[in-house]
Amino acid sequence: EADIAIQALLEQFPTVEYQFHHFPVHSGCNPAAEVDKHPLACLAATAAEAAGELGGADAFWRMHTWLMEHPAELSEETVIREAARQGLAPEAFDRTRLSERIAEAIRAEGQAGQRLGFRSIPMIYVAGRQVPRWKISGDDTPLRRILQEALAEAS
Repeated sequence: EADIAIQALLEQFPTVEYQFHHFPVHSGCNPAAEVDKHPLACLAATAAEAAGELGGADAFWRMHTWLMEHPAELSEETVIREAARQGLAPEAFDRTRLSERIAEAIRAEGQAGQRLGFRSIPMIYVAGRQVPRWKISGDDTPLRRILQEALAEAS
């Protein structure tokens, strides 16, 4: 939900840079996770990273967007099928997704998140400061105002 709101805000604020870092809330791939809240989080993280490794930043973001828009469809079969639909070789995608290289990258992001105090998701930072609440009762205007203020300060 936060990612979708941020993506919409990026259209209104084209000079804003958005960085996404994995913090799967599942100890299967993220030892820094204190609970196992999202059973398919590791699959999602490895799929996005594998797409990025094979196809670059654009492929990462295409897979990331698909994952955010289709959480109910998430399975090993669907991510492989989506990778193929996006032009990635299915066998290479699956091999990369399951590689130790990808697993280590996700563990490293989990450790970095742990050092920043991540306990849950989403954790949003704007101009180096943590945003304690990005929405109030379904209203994402607090995040819009925070971005506007950060851009004004940077000018």
